[in-house]
Amino acid sequence: MARLVTKLIVMAIAIGIAGELLLRMVQYRSQAAGPDATSADERDALIHLKATRNAHVVLGLGVILVLCQVAMLEMTPRLAGRLAAGSAQVPDTLLQRLLTGPLSALHVAQLLLLALTLASITLYGSRVLYYRRGY
Repeated sequence: MARLVTKLIVMAIAIGIAGELLLRMVQYRSQAAGPDATSADERDALIHLKATRNAHVVLGLGVILVLCQVAMLEMTPRLAGRLAAGSAQVPDTLLQRLLTGPLSALHVAQLLLLALTLASITLYGSRVLYYRRGY
């Protein structure tokens, strides 16, 4: 079963790379066919910079929150003195695990990916908002 999953992951990565190369070639051909109707000006650069700033703030806060969550979950049992054998309870749900720990490396990676996803959504949402406002 593990070999099948590994083969599927490798195949998905290869298909993704091939698709990206194909899309880049089509994009290059379409841009080479004719000149760009509009060129980027100072307003576009300002909108891009403001949207990037917003996305970096969200990403930074997300990473800091994940690191604080990990630190708090590591320190809570030590401070409460509940490291005695037999007192550990296994959380039933993901929410209980996030609030009471322990977090595995996979959970931390998923939380960091969530922060990255929220930053990307913020980037594109900010761009749309700033273009609608006109600055």
